[in-house]
Formats: sequence, structure tokens, C-alpha cells
Amino acid sequence: GGGTWGVVTNVKYKLYPVTPITSTYWMIEGWENAPGKSAYTVLSIWLEFLIELSKDLDPRFGGFWRGNGIYLVFAGTREEADEAFLTRFEAWYNIKLIPK
Repeated sequence: GGGTWGVVTNVKYKLYPVTPITSTYWMIEGWENAPGKSAYTVLSIWLEFLIELSKDLDPRFGGFWRGNGIYLVFAGTREEADEAFLTRFEAWYNIKLIPK
């Protein structure tokens, strides 16, 4: 068999509006940030929160767990990210993991 080749004579691009990306990294280390709580306890509390919240979590969120924290990415502005999830997450983090 032989090869084939072609010459491009016309190209058409479709452009989309730029979407801002918001990212954040939260350290969740039970042995440092949550006095009296083990890493296992902190992870259990986090998973309970995530399971409850995931029922209506905005699909523009993504991220991953890194053992000592969570990295979150949101396709939108910081204000939209706060409204969709980050404000609730920060409140949970401060109440559940770092009680005053």
C-alpha cells in the first residue's frame, strides 16, 4: 500500500467565549488543623459532607483529593464559585474541622 496526502486549501475555526477558571486548594490535615481529631476522623467527616452536598453540586466543579487536602476547580468566576459551593465549604471547614 502507498501513502496518501492532501493539501489544505481552506480552514474554518469556531471560537467560543472565554470562561474564567477559579481554583483553590484546601488543606485538610486532622492532625494539624483539627485539634483532637485523627486523620481518619477528618476524612470521615469530609466524606459525609461531600456525599450530602454532591446531590446538588454544580457540574462546573471538578477536583481531586490529595490525602492532605482537596484541590477544587470551577468553570466560572470566584463569585459564582462562592455562591455555588465555596461559601458552604468554608463554613463547614471552619465549624466541623476547626471549632472555635
